Amino acid sequence: SSGINAEWPLRPGYDPDLVKFNKRGLHFKHTDNINFWMNAMASIGLPQIFFPTTPDLYDKKNMPKVIYCIHALSIWLNKLGKAPHMQNLIGIAEFTEEEISEMTRALDQYGISIPAFNKIGGILEKRKKYRLRLCVDTTA
Repeated sequence: SSGINAEWPLRPGYDPDLVKFNKRGLHFKHTDNINFWMNAMASIGLPQIFFPTTPDLYDKKNMPKVIYCIHALSIWLNKLGKAPHMQNLIGIAEFTEEEISEMTRALDQYGISIPAFNKIGGILEKRKKYRLRLCVDTTA
């Protein structure tokens, strides 16, 4: 017995016989998980402007964009009443000058700039008001 409970429907993409995994390897599973994450963010209405691309995350092409997305997701979930407020780590998280210099060099090498984290709340507030207006308009 495979240990699969016949009472529970299998989720799309579930690969109990490892056919997809053996054919495509870990790349399939990792990118599949990234797609599930993107779909989950879309399903709760997080604006697409915050979404990183799969290479941003999987190939580490733009990790600041990924971190920016996680912060936006945290703020969005908090505004929806589904998660606690993310703690501000200014003055708590500490980085050495060497770590900061190394990160700055890496960002410069790839032509990536740090996103404006202080603008996330305003962007999401506009989006939330727009969603509320849509709900009101469709029920009228």
